Amino acid sequence: MAALVARLGGRVKGGRSLAGPPRRRYGPAMHLVLSWVGLAAGFWLTAQLVDGFRVNGVKGALVASAVFGILHHAIGWLIFTVIGLGTLFLGFVFAFVTRWIVSAILLRLTDRLTQSLEIDRFRTALVASAVLSVLSALGDWLSPY
Repeated sequence: MAALVARLGGRVKGGRSLAGPPRRRYGPAMHLVLSWVGLAAGFWLTAQLVDGFRVNGVKGALVASAVFGILHHAIGWLIFTVIGLGTLFLGFVFAFVTRWIVSAILLRLTDRLTQSLEIDRFRTALVASAVLSVLSALGDWLSPY
C-alpha cells in the first residue's frame, strides 16, 4: 500500500490523502512505557485465552512483562544465535520458528524468575508465545505510534 501511495504522490482524485492521518511520534521514554503496557496487556489477555498460563492480576502482568522484556532484550539474541548455529544454520533459515521457540524459552525463564507468572509446561509456553506474537502483530497494526 505504501508503494502505491508513493506512486500516486500520496493523493487521489479530489485531493484526499491515501496515507491517512500522520502517525504520532513519541519520545523514547514514552515509546518504552507504551510498549511495556502493551506487552502487559498481551500477557493478561494471553492468560485469559491459554489454559495453564496464569498471571497474578494487573500488577503481575506488569512485572512479568517487564522481566520478559528485559530477558528478551538481554539474552534473546544469544539464544537465537545458539539455536541457529546448533541446527547447522537451519535455525536462521527458519527464523520465524526459532524466534517462536526463543520466546517460549524466555517465557519459561520468566516463570522461573518471578512469582507473577505461572506456566504449567513447555507446550503451554509455545502456545502462549504464538498468542503473544499474534497479539503483538495486531497491536502494531492498530497502534498510532
